[in-house]
Amino acid sequence: MLLVEDNLINQEIAVELLADHGLKVTVAENGQEALKHLERGTFDCVLMDCQMPVMDGYEATRRIRTIERLRSLPVIAMTANVMTGDREKCLAVGMNDHVGKPIHIEEMICAIARWVTPETDVLNNAESTASNVQAAVKESIFELDLPGIDVKAGRTLAKGKEALYLKLLGMFLDEYTSFETSFNEALACDDKDAPKRLAHSLKSVAQTIGANELTHAAQALELALPCAPQSYEPLVDKLLSELEVVCEGLIQVIF
Repeated sequence: MLLVEDNLINQEIAVELLADHGLKVTVAENGQEALKHLERGTFDCVLMDCQMPVMDGYEATRRIRTIERLRSLPVIAMTANVMTGDREKCLAVGMNDHVGKPIHIEEMICAIARWVTPETDVLNNAESTASNVQAAVKESIFELDLPGIDVKAGRTLAKGKEALYLKLLGMFLDEYTSFETSFNEALACDDKDAPKRLAHSLKSVAQTIGANELTHAAQALELALPCAPQSYEPLVDKLLSELEVVCEGLIQVIF
């Protein structure tokens, strides 16, 4: 599989859960990098995020379909958007299928199986490969009360893999404690889509770890961008408030 995904947390959960099903995964961080991998190697399927910097999934797929030997390569879209017409937009640029984010591994495996026929039954009989995580907790993470996080939802998406979930929480804390700075820098840069992509990415990752209120706040901000500052500034404040609850809870309870 070629996984095209710019977010490290989404990469981590996808790679590990796909590996559990016997699938070998190569990661590309954007569409441009994906095209380079496809030039050099052979893949059975591409799992393509739609919103990425440098080159998004739509443009990457259009370019893939202009290459003769790649015209029949299965490309499965991954998107955290739930708007009407997303599936049609994916199919229009040449993608074969569409799965939502956060990643539900059963849905993704079913989509892959519709387009890829393995030589062996690897999609059902693979051994689990747990990640190593350096995190100290006195009891199961799934038994803790984490402010702003629905741990049961996170457990479901992580398939009950405690080490994986702990690692995702740690990566979330590392990546998003500086969200306010990153967002302000995005507002000031020449790439006008950058703020919207940041909100979109946070929405997807927050949902993956079970931070439901933060997910809603990020989605509201994503939908409001781009627009006049007076329209989105209250939404930024709401998002930062929810993010603070989640991050402070992780620091106090886990780390």
